[in-house]
Amino acid sequence: MELEKTILYKEMVRRLNEIPSPAPNIIEEFKQLAHVLQQHGKYIVRIFPEYTPHESTLHLDHLFGLADRLLGPGLYARLNTTELLVLAFALYAHDWGMAVSEAELRVLHGEEKNSEFSLLPNEPGIAQERLKNDTGAGLNTEEALAGYIRDTHGNRSGVRLRKQLEHLGSTFPEAVARAAEGHTLDIRDIRNVQRYPYTYPVFGHVTNLAAISVYVRIIDLLDIGEDRTPYALWKFVAPQGTISSIEWKKHRALSAVAVDRNKTVSQVLVEGSTDDVDVYAALHDLKEWVSADFSSSLTIVRNIGRGYDLPLDSNIRWSIEAKNFKPVLTKYTLVREPLLGLLSKELYDEEPHSFLRELLQNSVDAIDTREEILKSQDVQLEGKIDITIRHVDTYLQLEWTDNGIGMDESILQSYFSAIGLSWYKSKAFSELHQGHDPVSQFGIGILSCFSVSNTLAIETRREPCLGGSQAGLSVQIPNQLAHFRVRESENIPIGTKVVLQIQDPKAKGITPEGIRKYLSRMAGYLRHKVTISIDGRAQEIKSLVRWDSNSECSEIGRNPALIIQGLNANPEESVLKYATVHTFPFGKTGGDYEGYYSAIFPNAPTEMTYDGYSEWSISGMEFDMHDHFDNSAREVFVKGVLLGGSSGFTN
Repeated sequence: MELEKTILYKEMVRRLNEIPSPAPNIIEEFKQLAHVLQQHGKYIVRIFPEYTPHESTLHLDHLFGLADRLLGPGLYARLNTTELLVLAFALYAHDWGMAVSEAELRVLHGEEKNSEFSLLPNEPGIAQERLKNDTGAGLNTEEALAGYIRDTHGNRSGVRLRKQLEHLGSTFPEAVARAAEGHTLDIRDIRNVQRYPYTYPVFGHVTNLAAISVYVRIIDLLDIGEDRTPYALWKFVAPQGTISSIEWKKHRALSAVAVDRNKTVSQVLVEGSTDDVDVYAALHDLKEWVSADFSSSLTIVRNIGRGYDLPLDSNIRWSIEAKNFKPVLTKYTLVREPLLGLLSKELYDEEPHSFLRELLQNSVDAIDTREEILKSQDVQLEGKIDITIRHVDTYLQLEWTDNGIGMDESILQSYFSAIGLSWYKSKAFSELHQGHDPVSQFGIGILSCFSVSNTLAIETRREPCLGGSQAGLSVQIPNQLAHFRVRESENIPIGTKVVLQIQDPKAKGITPEGIRKYLSRMAGYLRHKVTISIDGRAQEIKSLVRWDSNSECSEIGRNPALIIQGLNANPEESVLKYATVHTFPFGKTGGDYEGYYSAIFPNAPTEMTYDGYSEWSISGMEFDMHDHFDNSAREVFVKGVLLGGSSGFTN
């Protein structure tokens, strides 16, 4: 289909006079962009020689026709002119980042410098690090390079669009870039109204960036039919790679996506057939992925409303026929209730206090993140963690409060409630460019709380300078299988409070004194202030690494090394008369890790004998080392939080 004959293109041209503020010849700008993309498209096949087509006539022009089928004249009429322009530019250029020339590759490899290329932030360094890691993991250079370009192509498209269109003002290039980037982002990112606002000014019109980005995403998502892979080209390329061959066959097996508009709500139709078992299974994998993303995308525009909704059924009607073989379609399925129970039991039952470690870890990450954000605004934050324990009838109530970054509705829905997803591993966190490495890894720690409590209550409020809603959230979770009860509240301080009800605590091996001792051990190397209150009696947990610069213990500083104590009157003096304690640092101060270990060396090694581990003789003086002990850590701590179980790693 010729681009100029599509309804989208014609409508864009027809309504240019509706732009209220003076604008450049935008159609000529579009043609210029299209010309650049046609020239750059030839580079895609050099990095991805067996990819299905991404050239202008086989993919880009075709997308405008697909947009006509999926969106239709009705939606075009409801969009304003600038929204049509952003849609057209972003749709045509969304895969621009897949095309990387030989000269740009040399820049990414660090072989030469060239300021003309629109590189991603921190490139070429980030590219070289990724390639080094991937080739070290067993990929060849070509596979590693293709993977890097594929994973970054959405953001690369955005960077190039900002530069290509920068002479058209500040907001139009930004709107087009974000709409193009959206097709490779996690759908949760498009729900972020700071990144994808509903009202964004472009050429005097208000543009709904979230809606336009969803449209681009849906159109690209459903470009899966045989009209994308002409038979003659498929036979000519004859893909040999296993993955490429399957991808080509998948597209070849499906007819062009159609829309049945003979219903109150139109429905997307996908028909196909194959005589290949591998392709049949791969098509069903494609079906699940496309269906889930399509439904999530439609939910966004339905929630926006105001004419941006698409009158499409969220269920795509798929019909995939197996030819000449008996289809047996099965896969691993996860049964939610027993799986959550198993995770909670297997991970945490053997260590009754492990939930404290997980809560401490969450608080440390939250405080560190907020601390870094405020530091960029010249605001200092004193991190505080308060634990309150009360005897209530037959159970212990534990309240755990920190003044960290807190949560909003988006974090609660997308990460806190998603077992296995950690916000600290998301793009949203990485884009904050914070100068610390979170302890959190897998997003499963909250399950530890259900090992001791059947219910959870949470009060949380997000750091206001991050934007979004200023209201706090009060969340009740009756059990780990129930829907959350979420209410907004204006009286919640910044940070997070978690409330547990520990039923029959003695049977679980949990006592207030046991909690205090565990936290004293856990928080001994934490730099944030930790206070624990048991039935009204408050106590600050002593820290070995946090001190008053004017105090006598300031020399301990960052080095909580071995300190000799003992059962007799002057154990340190008696030992150090004949031996010397040396402390050895390892790691790098302010780097990825830092640690210390200490050892006792006899002043006269030739005059030392020992019987087993504990009985030493130095220069004729007898010592029983069982009479001495040290307070140095015998476990590994990360940012002050004990790594692993209570036994840790012994020195």
